[in-house]
Amino acid sequence: MKFDKPRGQRLHKQFIWITNHDNLWYVDSEKRWMCHDEIPELVCYSTCCDCRSIKAFKRHLRKHPEIRGKAILVSRFKGFNVYA
Repeated sequence: MKFDKPRGQRLHKQFIWITNHDNLWYVDSEKRWMCHDEIPELVCYSTCCDCRSIKAFKRHLRKHPEIRGKAILVSRFKGFNVYA
């Protein structure tokens, strides 16, 4: 994991969601990340998944190996994002 800030300045619980820029979509009904071609019709999906802490982010990465190395934990504050 890569952090925008050095040790001692990092946040652990001030985050909004997980997103990626690798053309993966989070399908709420399936609770998994899929490519646009795999998504069934009439299903809600988004490029973001709610996540509020680093601990939850690590758990989400462990349960969803398809986004490992491509995910960004977006902070509520500018300059505090976490990359995996």
